[in-house]
Amino acid sequence: MRIRTKYLYLLITIVAIGLVLVGCGTSENSGNKFEKERTTTLNSKNDNNYYDDEGYIDEEDGLIPITLWEDVKVTYKGWAGFGEIDKISFSEDSEFYNVVNEYISFVPEEEYHNLKDDDKIQIKAQYDEALLKREGYVVEEPVGEIFVFGVPHIIASSLYHDGMVWAYVGTGGIEQWMAIDTNGNVNVKLDANSVPDTKFSKGISIVDNKRVINKNGETIWSAEEQGNAYATEQWGADHIKNISVINNGHNNVTMGYAFDYIEEDFWGYPQVSFEVETFDYTGTYTGVLDEKGDWYLEPTELKGSFWDGEDGVYRASRYYENPYSLNGREGFYNLLENQFIWEVDISSDEYEDTLAKWRRDAYIEKHNGLFFESLGGGSNYLFIETGIWDPGFYDMSGKQIIDLTRYPSVSYSPIATFYDGYCIIEIYNEQKSPYYTVLDTSGKEMFAPRKRDDEVAEKVSEGLFWEHTSEKGTVYYKPTGEQAFQLPFKIKKGTDFSEGRALLEAEDGVIYVIDLSGKLLF
Repeated sequence: MRIRTKYLYLLITIVAIGLVLVGCGTSENSGNKFEKERTTTLNSKNDNNYYDDEGYIDEEDGLIPITLWEDVKVTYKGWAGFGEIDKISFSEDSEFYNVVNEYISFVPEEEYHNLKDDDKIQIKAQYDEALLKREGYVVEEPVGEIFVFGVPHIIASSLYHDGMVWAYVGTGGIEQWMAIDTNGNVNVKLDANSVPDTKFSKGISIVDNKRVINKNGETIWSAEEQGNAYATEQWGADHIKNISVINNGHNNVTMGYAFDYIEEDFWGYPQVSFEVETFDYTGTYTGVLDEKGDWYLEPTELKGSFWDGEDGVYRASRYYENPYSLNGREGFYNLLENQFIWEVDISSDEYEDTLAKWRRDAYIEKHNGLFFESLGGGSNYLFIETGIWDPGFYDMSGKQIIDLTRYPSVSYSPIATFYDGYCIIEIYNEQKSPYYTVLDTSGKEMFAPRKRDDEVAEKVSEGLFWEHTSEKGTVYYKPTGEQAFQLPFKIKKGTDFSEGRALLEAEDGVIYVIDLSGKLLF
């Protein structure tokens, strides 16, 4: 019995030792496993510095950071200072485009209007953070501040005619001519290298001296298509030297100033010039188009050049029997009827008398029938003999209506001219200091002479005129001298009114459009 007990103790001891050994082995194996996994993880992350000072791994350290704000773009709807954000998008060139496009959207932190290029706005990224992390990404800065770029703004402009204005517009680094209606809607966008040659009249305008377009930008006649087809049929393709669309031969579009006036003398009748070279005739054929692009006057042989026009019908043309001679005949040519109204020798009395009458008729309608005279012996413009050396305004018979001898001296540049019943006249006091005032057709001063500091408009247009001073900028006044309206910012330069619209250049160079009440329209 004692022997059995002895063996029992021995067996228990052996089992206990075995259990201890098994336990130790298990613990050792577990430690080795953890160390192996930990070492593997650290080794895989070591190149990216994911091992922190405390010896544990932050779960976000394994996520790829996304930078947003260098690649965010804003699309603007409207004109500078008068629109709103249209769309916020992410650049397709970014390495994160696919991820951002699928998981992230953008909204402005507040409602933004009245933006211009280089204004800063705050944009917020919206996304599901947990979902983005499961995809292996994290956004570094969810809110960013970016510069606005690409807001349309007018760089240079002409005046309104026929409900449209040609304006040189900058948008996102691209500059091009656009035709804009009185409400700020863009009707026509020309290619970057195209230039308008005339204002709109009868719904059309000449572009690039090669084509005629309507207010929708549609080409109704071009030298390349209709011109070449016509010329080939008439004279043969090999005999055409040049085809151009002209208006009195004038081109007057230059850049460099805010308000570069496009050719004003256009009345809706484009002239088409064909330069041909044949055995029978070497020279120019000229025709006239209507507003639909059809021939009003088919091309015919004309000698001389056109100048001085009124309502697109009459042109004075110097007519040389011998193109190499300085002597010739000059008269009025009716382009629409293809005939001379009259023609005389340039040196004859009939020439001066008839030309003066034609100019007087046009002048009466535009300038209240009054002209400024100070030279004694006749106006350079109207050929009327006054025989008076004293400055004043005269009617068409040569009778003095307004005596200007009350002023010590009157400026002759610009020449004082009546428009819409008023005349802005620049004068000098006894000490030769410059002043100005406005007269009505009776000669009455609308206000006491004011010091002319910088520049004054040459005419009252649609009941208003502007004055520019270094202190106030450009300000608009009524003919009585009373300020017409208060503008919201200092104006660097302004234009006359035309069709109820004037254009203003702000200090930063952006051009705006106002109505007769001074309201900023766009």
